[in-house]
Amino acid sequence: MSKSPSSRLPTQKEIARLAGVSQVTVNAVLNGSNHTRTRPETRELILSIAKQLNYKIQRHARAIRTGKSGAIALMTASTLVETAYLRQNLASLAIREAGFFPEIYNLSWTKGNFEELWAEMLQSRPEGILLVGGVALITPKVKECILKTELPIVSICGPFIEQIPLIIPDYRAGFCQLTRMLIGTGCRNLKLVMRDASSYQKAYRWQDERRLGFLDAVEGTDVSATVVDLAIQRPEGGEDRELLFTDPRLSDNYSYGYDYAREQLAQGAVADDAWMFFNDAWAQGALRALGEAKIAVPETLSVTGSDGELGGKYGYLPLTTLVQPIRQAVNAGVEQLISMIRDRMHRRNLVQRIPCEIRHGATTRPCGNQEG
Repeated sequence: MSKSPSSRLPTQKEIARLAGVSQVTVNAVLNGSNHTRTRPETRELILSIAKQLNYKIQRHARAIRTGKSGAIALMTASTLVETAYLRQNLASLAIREAGFFPEIYNLSWTKGNFEELWAEMLQSRPEGILLVGGVALITPKVKECILKTELPIVSICGPFIEQIPLIIPDYRAGFCQLTRMLIGTGCRNLKLVMRDASSYQKAYRWQDERRLGFLDAVEGTDVSATVVDLAIQRPEGGEDRELLFTDPRLSDNYSYGYDYAREQLAQGAVADDAWMFFNDAWAQGALRALGEAKIAVPETLSVTGSDGELGGKYGYLPLTTLVQPIRQAVNAGVEQLISMIRDRMHRRNLVQRIPCEIRHGATTRPCGNQEG
């Protein structure tokens, strides 16, 4: 029995006819081939028509025909962190729009065994790999796994690894801008509250980027600037399990800022007029403690965070924070990886920093006389 017209699967030939282009062009766009000569508006038209017709790429048939899987592996550690979840979702969308298929590999599935997960991923024969932030600690074994893989690899908001292109928010410039904004509001006693630098933090260099931006802004001024590195209790078994986020007590980042603020207040009057925290959760925890102590924010003490998570935007005091350029970083990373896949460029030294933006909230004073 033949299929009715309504149930018949659409073809590339139909899409080509409706778009007014050749079937070769449609095939190149839908299958992620090298179609750089296709105009962006033509590509968007083809994708729009394919979506309207509910066209599905026959992945296994293409793999048999071309010898390529059409897959891009996404390596991540957890989706419990908002920014990690957004990076993964946006990367999946960008990969699909480029005509490839995302395959997600989460480190927590294997309880932190990176080598096991990496081997499983390679068995699926992806054409490229995205390290989507928070992937793994860069131990010698992990580094060996990554560097010996003869596939294009790009790290998005992830670790610094030799020969692997990295797309990262420009935290140094962002924290410099955030600090200068606070100075412009009249703050003269600033404290940057960080976590102690584990091997994880050293590999990602997030600590250094924020710290250097903070120190850049206060250099040559009369501002009193202090950096505090809080010691973090790590899971039993060492730092190699730090990224699993499976123990609620360890993933409660709010408690670190809350406990820090309570300890400072217990010592008497706070001499600082601004606290800058290395993430939003710590800042929100501190705000809770300051509210309980009836410390006026921002009149007495300004508070800022970093990363731009939505929880800070909708608190009882909307948080001033440095917003990660997640979408821009993801799009740049996917574009870089696909370029490497098509051009057979498996290694390219590149660090691309994407500018961050300040989201002004109610936890800092207006900056009418901002410096710099």
